[in-house]
Amino acid sequence: MSRPSLITFTPAMDSSDLWKDGQQQSKPEQPEPILDGAAARAFYEALIAGDSSVPRPQRSEPTRQRKMKKRREAAAEAGATSTSGPRRSLEDDKTTQRILKAAQNGDVAELRRLLEPQEAGGAGGNINAHDAFWWTPLMCAARAGQGAAVHYLLSRGAAWVGVCELGGRDAAQLAEEAGFPEVARMVRESHGETRSPENR
Repeated sequence: MSRPSLITFTPAMDSSDLWKDGQQQSKPEQPEPILDGAAARAFYEALIAGDSSVPRPQRSEPTRQRKMKKRREAAAEAGATSTSGPRRSLEDDKTTQRILKAAQNGDVAELRRLLEPQEAGGAGGNINAHDAFWWTPLMCAARAGQGAAVHYLLSRGAAWVGVCELGGRDAAQLAEEAGFPEVARMVRESHGETRSPENR
């Protein structure tokens, strides 16, 4: 039984081997003109001076930054096109961001002000509100190791069982990952409300 011969690559050795656009080239293309010293100096002086007429090379973003940017865009798009409930207003989004920041900073007084019902003089925020990445106030507080804020949120009925951020981690896992085992234990020993973050 004979075996078929393998096709191998042979690099071009002389001008008769040069091809472009399916046509054999008789001689190499014209070499680029050599840049003299005065032209090079003028180019770099214009570059340093910030002359906008000189084209500047564009640097591509590092791979990690491109991936993170795509994830943020996908998460924002998923949040914007969600059909699970009515579109949130800009004011709701601002309140959510304030709640998340207060939870991360462990500012229990600010959390009380933001989460108290409007009838009681508070902002009437949602304790289970989330951002585009599905981070809840409890997750922010747990990840930052803010025990007092975690205790307050749990006592107010913050949901954590089955409530995960986009990476699939819940508040207890985020606390453990950040090196706060006592906060993770506090979350796990709570009643474990399972309300959806969408509930208002």
